Amino acid sequence: MKILTTFLISILFSHLSYATSVGEVRPGQPACFGREYSEKHLKLAPLQTVKEMKVKFSKDPSSAETFMMNVDAKIKSKVKETTEDGVTYEREVLKSYTTGMFCMSEGKTQLGCYIECDGGSARITWAKETAGKEIILKNNGFVMYGGCGEEGETIFLTPKKGGDDIFKLIQLPQQYCQE
Repeated sequence: MKILTTFLISILFSHLSYATSVGEVRPGQPACFGREYSEKHLKLAPLQTVKEMKVKFSKDPSSAETFMMNVDAKIKSKVKETTEDGVTYEREVLKSYTTGMFCMSEGKTQLGCYIECDGGSARITWAKETAGKEIILKNNGFVMYGGCGEEGETIFLTPKKGGDDIFKLIQLPQQYCQE
């Protein structure tokens, strides 16, 4: 009986530290969404360079109106390499990038998210029926950073119709929000 009680209490408290939708985000209660795109999907959308995207919404206790959105993405890029024989070729690699945006409500089911100094923007929307299950990230173009410090690479994630313009993301398990 003691084990069952402990289990039920842990389930109850695990939900207290995890928001299930963007609208429920409170200080200390983030909401997380993401998607890893299959090779089949990427073949059908050859202009898409994003292989994986995860977003985490959190709330600053000092601001009742502002959300923070952290975006982590794995993006396909081509690198040139040269063999010992001097032959140059390209190969595709996945690179990890990240960025942070400030978001403000622009309606009951919409957020506008921005990076300071015109680092770009995105719009987050969700349907009332799917709140907490999925969001749509509309990329208006934004800066992302890869690597560490001065060694890091900066890219601009350009929205391309049929490519990196719209991302349908689903709710992630609580473990991602704890990272």
